[in-house]
This record gives sequence, C-alpha cells and structure tokens, in this order.
Amino acid sequence: VTMIPALLLGTLLSQAIAKLSGPYNFYEEILVQDGYKRRFIRPVVALEDWRNISVSEIMNPFPVTISGWQRKELRFLLDTYPYDEFPVLAGNRITGIISRSRIVDYLETGTQPQPGRAKTVYADQTIGEISSLFIGSNGSLLPVLDRATGELTGIVTRNDVLRAQTKLTE
Repeated sequence: VTMIPALLLGTLLSQAIAKLSGPYNFYEEILVQDGYKRRFIRPVVALEDWRNISVSEIMNPFPVTISGWQRKELRFLLDTYPYDEFPVLAGNRITGIISRSRIVDYLETGTQPQPGRAKTVYADQTIGEISSLFIGSNGSLLPVLDRATGELTGIVTRNDVLRAQTKLTE
C-alpha cells in the first residue's frame, strides 16, 4: 500500500520527462533520422476508406536511388542501405528498377546490368488503384511520379502499405 503513491509519482515523472525530451518516441525518432517524415494517417472506418487513402500519405519522399554505375558508390549504397530494390535515374527521370542481387553481380563480374522495367504510380492515386500492381508483380517498390513533370517524387513499397494498414488498425 505504501508503494502505490511512489509508483504513481514515478509514472507521472517519467511521462513528464518523455514529453519534455521531444515530440517523438524512440521508434519515430529513428524514422525521422532516416529521412522519413512523421505522418499521421486518419483512422479507417471501412475497407472503402482504406482503399481511398492517397499514395502521397504513405510514400517515402526521400528514396535512395542509383544514378550511375561507379563501383565505389554502389558498394557504399549496398553497405549502407538494406533495401532489395533501387530506382535507377537519368537526371530526375526513372529509367528502371534494379535489384540488390543484380548490383552484387555487377560488382563481381563487371557486366553492367539492365534495370528492369518500372511500374510507376502518381501521388494522387489511391491505395485501391495501385494495390493490383503489387499483387501482380514480384517487385516490392513502385516509383511515385509527379503527374505534370514525370519526375520522381518518392517511392511507395509493399512495406509502406502494410505499415500504414497496421497503423490504421492500432
């Protein structure tokens, strides 16, 4: 019985310190440091609401891309990022998608790979409109283009869709 006030006081004190230490929890802070913008997705009431969420709400606006075939840069990219696929750019235009394994093969053999064809989407499309692109392919990455210029504005991955769905069901 005498411990309860001390535990309550400890709880209140830890909550106050957490609020003063910053707006993010540990996981959110890591995401922000990795370049993800913290976004809150509105709760879904029905499946139709889920399907109507726009790609811009869940996309990563800071994709890791390949714009050249310099071995040192590609090695750094593979050592730094755990991703399985990367968009390939010429300027700010998407030319394809390349897998991690094809980059490794290039670094070992020296034979420059051809990027695979990229299925692209627009930021104003909905999850319902793009979901069939994930289902119908082995890829886990869709480049997001600006509808007016055709330039890359971000990427949406299968994990982004799953993460958003999980966030909505919490």
